[in-house]
Amino acid sequence: MEAVRSNNHPSAREIFEDVATQEGKSAISFGTVYRNLQVLEEEGDIARLDLDPQVVRYDCRMEPHYHLRCRSCGELFDFPVICSLVFDREAQENSGFVVESETVLFQGLCPNCAAGKS
Repeated sequence: MEAVRSNNHPSAREIFEDVATQEGKSAISFGTVYRNLQVLEEEGDIARLDLDPQVVRYDCRMEPHYHLRCRSCGELFDFPVICSLVFDREAQENSGFVVESETVLFQGLCPNCAAGKS
């Protein structure tokens, strides 16, 4: 859990590398990290972010929020705005679909990449 908290939307591989560095490479397996991520997700302690077809990321911020992804450096940022339940309600009313969650991802250039600093 600490590895998820101390990294910005880490992938399972990044969490594994972080924990393995702290514990010694032979002290933990990738399978152990992955299973623990699944348990943390099932218990509602972290959220699985399927925002990128290349890699699954994890988020310890559990209140509803949106994300921004830089198309240049690939960094994922939390978008500090309160989510609106209007989208969920409209989607449900107009489609008959039972909406359980929503994912909003804004894509573009982060300030560093837009300024040519990255």
